[in-house]
Amino acid sequence: MSNNDKRCKRGEEVEDELDVDEYIETMRGVNARAETQVGAIPSSSSARFLGEHKSKRAHRSSATPTIGERNVEQRSSRSHPATIGGLMQSDQPQEQAGPQVGAVPRTNGPKMLGEQKSKRCPTDEHNTSTGVSTHAQQATAGRSSLRYRDKLAKAQGSQSSSESVNARDTGEEGVIELSTTATPVEEHTSNTSDPAEPEYHIAVSEGTGHNQGLDAGLQTPPALVEERHSNDGLVAARPVEEDDNILEGLPQAEQWDEKNHLAQVEEARKEGNLKVLGYLGLLAVLVVILLVVFLPKNNNEESLTPSPSASPSASPSAAPSTQEDYILNLLPEFSSTNIAVIGTPQHNAFQWLMNDTAVGLYSDTRLVQRYALAVIYYATEGDDWYNIVKEGWLNHDLHECSWSFTKDTELIFKDFFGQEEFIPEGPCTKTEPIALEEELYYETLWLPEANLAGSSIPLEIFLLKSLRTLNLEGNPFLSATIPTEIGMLTNLENLALSFLEHLSGTLPSEIGLCYSLTSLRIDETALTGSLPTSIGMLQNITLLVAEGSSLSGSIPSEIGLLTSLEVFYNGESMLEGAIPSEVGLLESLEQLSLFSTHLSGQIPSELGRLSQLEFISLFHNDLNGALPTTFGGLSSLLVMSVRHNTLSGAIPSEVGLLSSLWVLYLQGNSLSSSLPTEIGAMRGLESLHLFDNHLTGSVPSEVGLMNYLFEFKVNHNELTAMIPSEIGHLFDLSILHLQDNMLSGTLPKEMYTLANMEELQLQRNQLTGTLAAETGLWFFMYWLSLGGNRFSSVIPTEIGLLGDMEILSLAANEFTGTLPSEIGLMSGLAYLDVSENDLTGGVPQELAAVLSNPHLEVVNLTSNALSGELTGDFCTADQSLFRFDCTSVLCGCSCLCQNSSAPAANATNAK
Repeated sequence: MSNNDKRCKRGEEVEDELDVDEYIETMRGVNARAETQVGAIPSSSSARFLGEHKSKRAHRSSATPTIGERNVEQRSSRSHPATIGGLMQSDQPQEQAGPQVGAVPRTNGPKMLGEQKSKRCPTDEHNTSTGVSTHAQQATAGRSSLRYRDKLAKAQGSQSSSESVNARDTGEEGVIELSTTATPVEEHTSNTSDPAEPEYHIAVSEGTGHNQGLDAGLQTPPALVEERHSNDGLVAARPVEEDDNILEGLPQAEQWDEKNHLAQVEEARKEGNLKVLGYLGLLAVLVVILLVVFLPKNNNEESLTPSPSASPSASPSAAPSTQEDYILNLLPEFSSTNIAVIGTPQHNAFQWLMNDTAVGLYSDTRLVQRYALAVIYYATEGDDWYNIVKEGWLNHDLHECSWSFTKDTELIFKDFFGQEEFIPEGPCTKTEPIALEEELYYETLWLPEANLAGSSIPLEIFLLKSLRTLNLEGNPFLSATIPTEIGMLTNLENLALSFLEHLSGTLPSEIGLCYSLTSLRIDETALTGSLPTSIGMLQNITLLVAEGSSLSGSIPSEIGLLTSLEVFYNGESMLEGAIPSEVGLLESLEQLSLFSTHLSGQIPSELGRLSQLEFISLFHNDLNGALPTTFGGLSSLLVMSVRHNTLSGAIPSEVGLLSSLWVLYLQGNSLSSSLPTEIGAMRGLESLHLFDNHLTGSVPSEVGLMNYLFEFKVNHNELTAMIPSEIGHLFDLSILHLQDNMLSGTLPKEMYTLANMEELQLQRNQLTGTLAAETGLWFFMYWLSLGGNRFSSVIPTEIGLLGDMEILSLAANEFTGTLPSEIGLMSGLAYLDVSENDLTGGVPQELAAVLSNPHLEVVNLTSNALSGELTGDFCTADQSLFRFDCTSVLCGCSCLCQNSSAPAANATNAK
């Protein structure tokens, strides 16, 4: 328990012992000795009594605030600093303080004591009084009560008119003396409402002592004496006079609203947060300004921000004084420095711009835009452009978006499937008639096959910040390099520099800064070097074509970052090294062409992840190893060409999973083993090239399941056995090459039903049997080669029905009988070889019609048993094209007999 709490408890015990009568007697004794002194401090009970009950009459009679008034003022605002005694604060300076009179309110002792008790033991809020006065009040209250009891015993016997009560309180600061003296005060008639009742005042005077002793004087009203010891020794209760004016002017207590309080706290918190954010924002702006002002600029970077050094003659001032200075301030240094040089494209373009009477109508962007286009015109010898291209250019009266724009070009890019690139309708978004002052920005610079010339690509192109398409392809007289400033075109989407024969240098790494680029075409150029690793920054690119260039080095692994890439063509170049496995990360890749390079190593199995891949061309490289089995996962694959490499091993059975495949080219490798039967599962296959390998075994009958197959080439292998009859089910089959194998047996009769057959090459096998009359059903046949087998019997006359026949080779067989005259009906025949057979009889005269074909290459009848004489057209035929045995029997035309050479089997072998 604190000292104050103990003191309060002790005070309460003392008060309980005090009788009201004793208190009144004490007060009467005090009245006899009361003497007013300035600065006196009353006891705790008296002080609060005086402070809480103020006489209205005293207030009206004196203009100077009394002690009671000051105490009320102190109570209404407890935050005021404590004055002398902690009870009052004078409005006048201390040195002027003199005796003042205060009214003693009329009230009953019990009420006063109750007030005293509540005041002496205040709540936490009331315990905040400061200064020595509060301490004196609390210390004096208890001691004065005890002394009152001692003195009351004496007062009952003597009833003296006055007694002096002195109290001394010794502390570290000295001694505080308290004395009370009550003196009657004259009644103020002018302001008194009750003239019969005298008024008592307390006068305050200076005290003495080390810390200024404090005395207080009180005068007790006589009415109180008459009423003491009534009602069995208790003082009769008197009604308390309520002074309504005490509450006047005091603020009404507000009802506590917790929600309102929380809302106010939240609002204050938000205001604080906003202030903090505001201060942070201001700090960030200040930091940025300091960085911009004080950080050094990289000298290697070109800036499009207008520079003070833009003027060629003098540094421009902060506020340009002329239109020329204003425009110069808009231009970067790399362009403005050339304006002062007479004859340069920049000088000519600037003069053209200044001669425009409407130059004041254009915004800053359009001023730079018109200037840049004029520089391009002068730098590429615009006067020599084709008329259809230069129409309207540099016309002051036309908006630059209305200058000529033509799509008349043959250099439209087409991918493997024939899909053409998109061509915009005009240089700007708006294509209809455009007013001169309209704020439109140049987006498409389309100048293919325009007869552009010059030694460089003007850098002013890169001032066209809104440019989305730049096409300069097909201008062979434009000798240039790709400038590093290409990285400034951050909005560029399409860049076409194809078929620029004199475009040299390298592809700058700054190309990686063209973040918006979706199409890059640099095919058929003289570019050297390698693909920069920064190519991996082009996250939006979908088309990358570099075929026919001189790019070398390896494919950077960063290529795997181009997850949007759909078409990658880089064939016919000097690329080397292995195909990076990161290519397997190109999840959007649809077409991959890397043919005719120096790529080596194995085909990475990661390519099998390219589920969107439709076209892959890796032919004419040095790739080795086996064909990855993961290729079976290329579910979208339509065309696959890995021909003419050094691939080995067997064709994996997983190829049967390529149900969408159209074309499979595996020729020119070292593939071995037999054809997998799963090959028949490729129901959509149209062209199958497996020739020039080391395949063994037989042609699987499952081939007959490929309903759409129209081209089947497995020649120059080591296949054996018979031709399967199921091959006759391929009703769309047009080209069948089985030559240079070891096939045996006869031709399946089902083959004669292949009405769409156009090429049938079976030479150099071990086939036997005869040619059936159904041979005439091959109406569309233009190439039939059966030489080097063991076919026998006669040549069917129905062969004459093949009117489209161009090449007919039946040499080196065992045909007998005569040469059918119906062969003369083949008017388009360019090659006829029936040599090395057992043909007899004469040469039919109808054969002379074949000799009249202007496209005739050879007619070889040698090494047979033919007889008779040659007459007519045979005698005038070109003897170098007509070959036969010159014997006495065939010497109808002696000139032919004398000059004819022996038949050469090389002609047959060549075909």
